[in-house]
Amino acid sequence: MRIARLFVCVAMIAFGARCAAAQVVEVRNAAGPVAITGPWLVEEGESGIGNPRELAGFPKASGTKLPAVFWLRTTIRLDEPPASPALLVSPIADSCAVFVNGVQAAQCRGLLGLNGLAHRGVLVPLPNIAAGQPISIAIRLLRPRVVASGNVGLGLGDVLLANEHTLAEIRTARDAERFFGLLPQTLLCIGELLGGTVLLVLFAYDRRRREYLWFALFLWLDGPCSLESVFERVYPLFPVGGAVWFDLFGLIARYAPLIGFLAAFTNVRVNRWIRGYQWVLVTLPLILGMVTLEQHQNSWSAVSSWIVGSLLWAQLPFVIGSLLFLFWQWRKGNTEAALLIPSFLLANGVEMLGLTVPGWGRHISFGRFGWDFDDLSMFFFLVSIAPVMIVRHWRITKEHARATAELDAAREIQQRLVPTRLPEIAGCRIEAAYMPADEVGGDFYQVLPRADGSTLIAVGDVSGKGLKAAMTGALAIGALRTLAAESLGPAAVLTRLNEELVRAQNGGFVTCFCAVIAPDSMLRFANAGHLAPYRNGTEVEAPGALPLGLSPDVLYAEQTLRLEPGDRLTLLSDGVVEAQNASGELFGFERTRGMSRQTAQAIAERARSFGQADDITVVTLERAAFA
Repeated sequence: MRIARLFVCVAMIAFGARCAAAQVVEVRNAAGPVAITGPWLVEEGESGIGNPRELAGFPKASGTKLPAVFWLRTTIRLDEPPASPALLVSPIADSCAVFVNGVQAAQCRGLLGLNGLAHRGVLVPLPNIAAGQPISIAIRLLRPRVVASGNVGLGLGDVLLANEHTLAEIRTARDAERFFGLLPQTLLCIGELLGGTVLLVLFAYDRRRREYLWFALFLWLDGPCSLESVFERVYPLFPVGGAVWFDLFGLIARYAPLIGFLAAFTNVRVNRWIRGYQWVLVTLPLILGMVTLEQHQNSWSAVSSWIVGSLLWAQLPFVIGSLLFLFWQWRKGNTEAALLIPSFLLANGVEMLGLTVPGWGRHISFGRFGWDFDDLSMFFFLVSIAPVMIVRHWRITKEHARATAELDAAREIQQRLVPTRLPEIAGCRIEAAYMPADEVGGDFYQVLPRADGSTLIAVGDVSGKGLKAAMTGALAIGALRTLAAESLGPAAVLTRLNEELVRAQNGGFVTCFCAVIAPDSMLRFANAGHLAPYRNGTEVEAPGALPLGLSPDVLYAEQTLRLEPGDRLTLLSDGVVEAQNASGELFGFERTRGMSRQTAQAIAERARSFGQADDITVVTLERAAFA
């Protein structure tokens, strides 16, 4: 401990000696402000004790390797000291410390430190002194950068002396000027965040539109990173290392969700190679950030060149690949891909010009407002793609509204395809269960009593889904109700129904099992491509013919059987057999046969719990047993 104290005392004595050795700067009209440009005693090293160099101005950079620590010392003397004198020191360095008369008066480091982009000044109060009294000033710069004039750490106007209030106003004016220069980028970032939020809401409303999710991720990735770069030039949020990683992540990783957007927009599935490239884009900024900080700690110009080169090689595969992909999809007839070509061509062109042409688009001013090539690229991209997204959303919304209207109409028609009440059949008990799928299908059943005391029973399934299937089912039921009044046999009913459907030319087809049960429990039946019924757990032989509506010249065979007391006849649609669980296994005929002796409701519930994929219709007819 004593040795450490002794070392500090020696360092302070040497420090005071160096300050005294510096030449005196005579400052006149200090109410100025006045720029302190030298002469300076310049030394390198942590202790500040070395071989000083006396320079008339600020030190110039020589080579790419800069010292980690720079000391600049001078002595000023004021002819007319202002009230509350102060210095405004605006270095370009990771951090700085300012000493006044051998005492540290100000410092900035860590999250509140300075960097090469912000170049924000630190206010250093000076003691109130009499005219002509000298003040020693020492400035310690940690990892200084090269300023635009080629100086190390400080340039012309970076050390000002004046009244503290005046200097505070100057610093505020500089911040405001810098902010207005970045206002277009700020508004662009806010627009990206708002646009991303809107797209997330649209995706929550319709989860099928994955392009909304991917583009929202792109905007929410680019927007905050760009906004951070705005603060980096006004008031830094991160130290230099964090800022480099943040910028690289925003500039490179943003292309990963953009790839997902391209695939979703053009309805193309992403393969494992493209998915791997997405992961490369996400992880590459972390690797580049470490390499950048390790190899180029002291030269900001070298860091900038390294970053630009890294961006070029990281973005080039996406730029070329995205355009080739869109042109390829367009040539294949994908009109959605053609809509994106102008946006990507314009944005990628501006981006490549900014990365490859020296000086192009680095800073473009419009009055007080400024742009760089990345801002221009993003602006042109969003402006050109916004109409495409709006028109696409309008078209999809229209199609969705039309589909919803058709679905509502189909559901209303479907409700009429099944009877609300079942008639009584002498000597028999009839039950029915109907469970429509999420997507409207065309299952129907009818139980129609006739004048001769018999009852017509029909179970059918219309091919297809939606409004068209529901309309065909309604046509079939209307014809069945008309034919039931004519006391025709089941084969004749199917023949006449087939003629009606062929004549209607609605397209598609209808399978139907038709039976007529007499008062004496004699059952006649005919089948038009429908599933055969089950009698007491055994499949009834019911040879099928062509479904209805395919050909006008079809003859349907009629068969008979007698239901004995206690017999159960089960009629059902293919929605039972084709029920499918999560692993892809079908409910199948064996399970159906095994359950065919149960009630209609039990069979339908079991098939639905297994995994419903289509409408489920079950009708059971049981002859009463003798008492």
